[in-house]
Amino acid sequence: EDAGVGAGRFHETLIRWTCTEVRRIAGGIDTVVLSGGVWQNVRLLEGVSARLEEWGLKVLAPRALPPNDGGIALGQVYLGALELATDDAAAPGLAHEDDGRAGKTGAGGPG
Repeated sequence: EDAGVGAGRFHETLIRWTCTEVRRIAGGIDTVVLSGGVWQNVRLLEGVSARLEEWGLKVLAPRALPPNDGGIALGQVYLGALELATDDAAAPGLAHEDDGRAGKTGAGGPG
């Protein structure tokens, strides 16, 4: 058997399995986010996206950022900044009690 044919069957199997599992666990959800390094594989990304869209699901996938660790790291930075902004708005200069900085003011003096 030609290696290309075998690779095509392999990809199609992954596409079918992934879509079947998404459909099984989606339970009323109408939007699916595809993120992670596996989605750098264009054949899988396009195949899964197309099939899920045929089934009426909206598919979101990274475009401007990598779907792997680079995108995850940016999301972590965003959530961390959001948490810090929320904390500062609630109690300027104070940190979480469990981070070792509790009781200190934003200027670094005792709180």
